[in-house]
Amino acid sequence: MLQIYPETLICLAPQFRTSSEMIMKNDYELKSGPKKKLNSRYLTRIKREISILKSKNQRVTAPKLKYKLQLNVNERTIQRRLKEINFSYRNAPKLFPSRKEHREKRMKRTTPG
Repeated sequence: MLQIYPETLICLAPQFRTSSEMIMKNDYELKSGPKKKLNSRYLTRIKREISILKSKNQRVTAPKLKYKLQLNVNERTIQRRLKEINFSYRNAPKLFPSRKEHREKRMKRTTPG
């Protein structure tokens, strides 16, 4: 049988005031370096929001996740965490590829006649 001395409990009790603090502490207990801004609780919320967006056939973007979940982190941080959970993320191309053939096809479609 395990014996725990009262002095040990008194020392540990102030560290875990609420269960949420205890969960957050366990996320970073054995890791060195800076703490992650998005812990496991936020990752669960992100995954849930991704599934909702996909069910509505909407595009999943970091700015959209940041706005919908009201996260106070940089969009690049969200992108890194998406990459960690094996969610492929890439930026949309900024310009439409325009070759001579493409421009001619568009001009034919827009001209009446």
